[in-house]
Parts: sequence; structure tokens; C-alpha cells
Amino acid sequence: MTTRSELNVVEMLESTELEPGLERLWGHFADIAKIPRDSGHENEIASHIILFAQERELSHEVDEYGNILIEIPGTKGHESTPGIVLQAHLDMVCLGKPDPGIHGVRPRIDGSGEWMTADTTLGADNGIGVAAILALIDESIPHGPLAFILTRTEETGLVGARRMAFANKLDTYKYLVNLDSEDEGELTISSAGAGDTALLLPVVLEPISDKKIVSIQLRNLMGGHSGVVIGEGRLNGIKVMTSVLRDLLDKQGIGSLISINSGEKRNAIPSSAEALLALKPQDIETLRSAVLDIRENLRGQALHPQEKALELTISDVHPTGDHQAMTRESATHMLSLLSSLPDGLMKWSEDVPGLPQTSTNLAIVKTADQGVEIEMMSRSSVFDELEALREKIAAVATSHGASVEQSEAYSGWPADPKNPLIRITSDEWKTLTGCEIKIVTTHGGLECGVITGKYPELRAISIGPTIKKAHEEGEMVHIASVTRFYSLVKQIVSRMGSPS
Repeated sequence: MTTRSELNVVEMLESTELEPGLERLWGHFADIAKIPRDSGHENEIASHIILFAQERELSHEVDEYGNILIEIPGTKGHESTPGIVLQAHLDMVCLGKPDPGIHGVRPRIDGSGEWMTADTTLGADNGIGVAAILALIDESIPHGPLAFILTRTEETGLVGARRMAFANKLDTYKYLVNLDSEDEGELTISSAGAGDTALLLPVVLEPISDKKIVSIQLRNLMGGHSGVVIGEGRLNGIKVMTSVLRDLLDKQGIGSLISINSGEKRNAIPSSAEALLALKPQDIETLRSAVLDIRENLRGQALHPQEKALELTISDVHPTGDHQAMTRESATHMLSLLSSLPDGLMKWSEDVPGLPQTSTNLAIVKTADQGVEIEMMSRSSVFDELEALREKIAAVATSHGASVEQSEAYSGWPADPKNPLIRITSDEWKTLTGCEIKIVTTHGGLECGVITGKYPELRAISIGPTIKKAHEEGEMVHIASVTRFYSLVKQIVSRMGSPS
């Protein structure tokens, strides 16, 4: 049994007429697919890129973290035009069997013939961007000075971009084209910065005796990516469960709180939650009645049809060991903290209608041996607002006696409507397809914000082919969109490199 993909992507596309540049692109993607490149484990793919540069005697640099910078001079007559940086990331999310983080990826074309896919994650995010860079380096089109940045560990917090520290200050470069967007026909011109907060609140416990343990389960909330749907008014499982528990414990005096748990990822709105309560057997029916009333009230307050059918249920728990419950005072204090922490949309953009500017996601709560652990992720395209929001979170936490750890925040990328790349990319897309390009902004994070924070002279855009199910098994990239994407990249490079 093979442990690496031995499928020839170019042969799979033999029914498609590939111009030389596209043939190179798909050939590079096939090579990249064979290489395991899970986030934090990019040494092999980095060595592959460095060897590529060495074989062509290209000027290149590797910074301390392992990010790669490759430069090629402008073609004759274009040497003094403003330089362009093209950027992609080397790592991928590895999910499925056989594990792509061990065996690489086995690409295939789906039954329609329109999509490249795999049973695992495919790594088109951002392998197509990397392959486009490698193919472009060998193009013979006229161009100005070009630099290519290949970052590591993007998928777990833009780590490579945040730690980027090249000796080359890129002083002669004026533009940045990020190749990590996932919808062709869209031109991204802004993204949010972000920073994480971790809290730990100690709690006081007391023994349980002669009490029944029940589980309260909240399900069927919509959840979603906090960088995409935070402005839609979706319910947060932690906030909902907090309100349920405050009603039961504080208002009605039913039971003692053993634990509360909700959320899995910092960038996902919690869609469910569970709490364990200890109570006297004679209070069970009172609890059932109270939970039914609370459920109907919550359904009435929900904005979305799915959440109007949210589930709030109770079930018996058969203890597997000794349990302790929080004292009433300690539980009330902890719930006060969860209730007081900001969550959701904080401010809309004044420049882009419908775009969240600043938000925070109360993402994870976990009852552990040392206390209640809380994780949050805050976003903003305005760095000062991001820092002010994180300071507010820290102040709320410390006022409740919680310890606070905050990661170094990374910069957002504000929209720059006068960026010449926007007009040129729009023009070239219209020439290429006959269609108007859709100019979009995102409240999610892109490396553009981090990189332009380090190199403020760079004016950025982000483009890409159509990729579906990114970060999921069965990830797929639309083959024809890759053709148009690569043509657009070449036209941008050639047009921007033309002497004025």
C-alpha cells in the first residue's frame, strides 16, 4: 500500500487543454499534495520550496520562524516599476483517513469532472496559491520586481505571519496580493485583526450528599464561524445556558451547580451547552416544569427560525465517582462573570454597510479541577478598538477575581478604496470574464492584516479560486476557476509591472 499520493494530477486533467503555465501549476500542486504539511509541521514542504529556489538560483531568505521570501528582478525595461509581493501559506488543515499529516493527499476528480477533491482534506487551501506562485516564477511574461512570501502555520492563528522577521525590509515593494481567498469573482479588500483571551476563575466546592444529579442540555442553536456570522444575532450557547442557570439557581433556588461546559473552538459560536446540577429528588418535577417554561421563553426571544426550535432538556446522570458542587455563592459569582463578559457584535463599520467592525466571541467554558476556564476571541479591523475591547474583557474578569492571559493581537486590514490594485484587478477580471468583480470585505482574519502591519507601505488585496468545504473531509477546488484565477494573477503582475 502506498503511503503518499502517486496520482498524476496533470494526467487526470488530460481532457482539458492546459497552457504551459497551468500545466506547471497543476504539476506543482501534485508535488505539494504528496507532502504532509500539517500546521506546525512544514519542514518538508519548506525544504521543497527552498530547493526550487536554489535550482533556479533565485535570491531567497528564510527567517527564524521558517517563513520563506523569494525575489526575482523585473524584466528588461520594467526594473524600476513598483514591486509586487505575492503571498500564500504552506500549511493545511489535515483531516480524514489516511491522515494527510502523515501520508499526504490523494487528489481525484469528482464524477462531474468539474472539481478536484479528495476523501480527506485536499489542501487546496492554500496549496493552489503556493502552486500558482511556483508556476508564476517560471513564466516569461513582462513584470516588475516580484517577491514571493510563503508563510508557515497560518491555519492555527496566522503564526508564521505574526512571527515574520525578514532581514529584507521590502522597501521597493508597494503592493501585496494574497492568494488565499476561496471564491472566484470576489476581490477582498479588508479583514479583521484578532486576539485571544483565556480566563480562569477559581470556585469553592462543597460535598454532595443524598442528592440526585441531572444534566441540563441545550441543543439546536445555529453556531457558526465568528468571523462570518457574528452580526446575524445568533444565540451563543454559553450566554443562553448562563441565563438558564441564573434563573434556576438564583431566582428559583433550584439545585446546586456542579459544572458548565460549552464550545469547542475559539472562532466558533457555541451551538450547544451542558450543565450538571445536584438537587433533592423531590425537586425533580419542579425543575422539569421550570425548564419547560424557560425553553418557551427562549424560543420566543430567538431571531432565527432554527433557534425558535432550540432544545432544552434534562436527563438523569449516573455518577461514576464522587461529585462536588459549587457553593451557592461561588456559582452565583461565576455566572455573574459569564453574564458580564461582552459577546457578539460591538460595532458596525461606518465605511462598509453590513460589515462588522468590532466583535467578540465568548467561545469556550469548561469546568476543570482548578476552576472554570473561559476562552474568548475578539476581532476588529481597527486595532485600537480591538485593544480597548480586550482591556474591557480583562477588567471585567479581574473584577470577578479571575486570572487573565491574552495572546498578542494581530492587526486588522482596513479597506483602502483608492488602492490601484482594486481598479486594475476589476478591469482585468472584466476583460477576462465579461463580468464585474464583486468587491468584498471580511470580518475573518487574513494574513494581509499582519503583513501590512509589518510593512505599512504595502497596499493589499486577496483573491483565489473557488474552494468548497475548506477544513473538511471532501474539500474541493473548482478546476475551471483555477484557470481563471491563474490568468488573473498573471494579468495583474503584467499590468502592474508596465512602466507608466
